[in-house]
Amino acid sequence: MRKEREAIFRLFSTKNSLKFTEIEKSMKIRSNHLAYYLSSLTKEGLLYKKNKIYRLTKKGEQQLPLISSKASSPIPIVLVNAQNDGKVLLIKRDKRPYKNYLGLIGGKMKHDETFEACALRLLKEKANLTGKFKRISSVMHEQVIDEGVKHSFILFLADVEIEDKSNLTPINKLNKEKTIPSDYFLITNKSKITTSEMKDKKGKLSEFRITS
Repeated sequence: MRKEREAIFRLFSTKNSLKFTEIEKSMKIRSNHLAYYLSSLTKEGLLYKKNKIYRLTKKGEQQLPLISSKASSPIPIVLVNAQNDGKVLLIKRDKRPYKNYLGLIGGKMKHDETFEACALRLLKEKANLTGKFKRISSVMHEQVIDEGVKHSFILFLADVEIEDKSNLTPINKLNKEKTIPSDYFLITNKSKITTSEMKDKKGKLSEFRITS
């Protein structure tokens, strides 16, 4: 069921709720097979059904960034910090968590990657840019709160030098309300190791604070 489980979770990375017919259309599998997979995920406490609509449970939301893993430990994330002359490279997220927020290019490290390899891969995959890795300049443990810890990340800020600086955003003109709070802090501060938390209510981030 692993492959099907991952496919279903990926659908919920862009939608808060889905009907059976919507999942069936995206999965392109027989109805009876899909019913079995959804039933299994419901029994595991990862999905719940109300008025013919499926949603992730709180347990499911915790696993959303992991897609299919059952682990509950913080997820290591590499953030690509490409700054030059007071400008920085940002992208708009199209997936949850943090959907529709501006943020640094980021993603999970692969099993056999170094920080350098991961940062340069993410830069190429998500912005089609090449660059030169400089250093890991900051580390942050971030917890996202929604009636308990919803997400937990270890953020590694990778400073990278890029040649193409045409799409950089002036840091002094960043829209703080539309930027991921932790990314905004890392961009505008030089803290080495920090811990932080912020609240997430139905996709709206608020009350970001440094806890140590």
